[in-house]
Amino acid sequence: MWNFKRVGASGVLQVTPERFVLDVTLGFLLGTYKDRIEAELLQNLMQRLADAPTNHPVSVNSYPIQPGQ
Repeated sequence: MWNFKRVGASGVLQVTPERFVLDVTLGFLLGTYKDRIEAELLQNLMQRLADAPTNHPVSVNSYPIQPGQ
């Protein structure tokens, strides 16, 4: 588990062999960019997973980023 806190964002990244979960809380200013942030995260994730050697199918479950939660 990795906890992070930056100006305008904080959260937790949990990684297991089967999955990872990223839970992010955005501050007021970054919350206005939540759709773009989520799209960039998903795009980068899918690119990195596509490049990774694996025999396992890849699926992404996306839950909307909620500002201020």
